[in-house]
Amino acid sequence: MIFDPTITSYEALLARARDRDCARPIFARDDRQEQVAKKTPGLRVVRSDAPIRDVEDDKYYLGRTPMRFLPMTRLQRTRINADVTAARLRLSPRQLAGLALVEKHPKAGWPLPAGRDLRADLAAFEAVAAKLREPPAQRD
Repeated sequence: MIFDPTITSYEALLARARDRDCARPIFARDDRQEQVAKKTPGLRVVRSDAPIRDVEDDKYYLGRTPMRFLPMTRLQRTRINADVTAARLRLSPRQLAGLALVEKHPKAGWPLPAGRDLRADLAAFEAVAAKLREPPAQRD
């Protein structure tokens, strides 16, 4: 998606991002945008003239963390990918427990969630987690 200031103003774009809680950090491409963004309290503004990286994998950052194995909704994956540093704040208690298992047993053969059916992703994840929870004498 490309921002077109002839269709939507930068101010409107900023307000919509803030309302949807996806405005961290705010990127400003020029002096005017930077000034407008800095008027909104509580936002971190980053001035960047660097070209925007077009990534085919929209979960690029998430895919480089142990969280990539956690079953989650599409919205969660998008939000966590946008700010992996604050990702743990967006996980449920069940997902945090799963993440602790992934971090403790990174080579346990965790399946990558397909992202289409949350129930199927949960079942595949729990199959591996259940084996790890078994007493050692009962494991394969």
